Amino acid sequence: MVVHAVKWTEDLAVGVDVLDNDHRRLVILMNKVIAAFYAGVGSRMVNAAMDELEAYTREHFTREEEMMEGKGYAELESHKEQHGKLIAELARLRAVKSGTEVIPLLYDWLVTHIMKTDKGYSHLFR
Repeated sequence: MVVHAVKWTEDLAVGVDVLDNDHRRLVILMNKVIAAFYAGVGSRMVNAAMDELEAYTREHFTREEEMMEGKGYAELESHKEQHGKLIAELARLRAVKSGTEVIPLLYDWLVTHIMKTDKGYSHLFR
């Protein structure tokens, strides 16, 4: 599976401005990782892009979890568990030097998590 840059579409929107802005930023950062792999710029640049993605992902997860907690989201613990797994997966991906493995996993993680899991809380904010 070859994955090229991910384009933000409203299909990825959860309807919560601050979280949609976070998700847009995550798409940009993921595209930066994809571009680094495809450009063959070397592991230092790929690692820098991964560092930025991981740092912002942690920031986003904290914000999202705090917002869900404030709304009494019943699936919060399950969602936090998924976030923990995703952070662990990002750490594991650091050791992988092949874009053919990393890029599809990042795509699946970001797009699938937003479209399937995150949309489950959007009703709380309407």
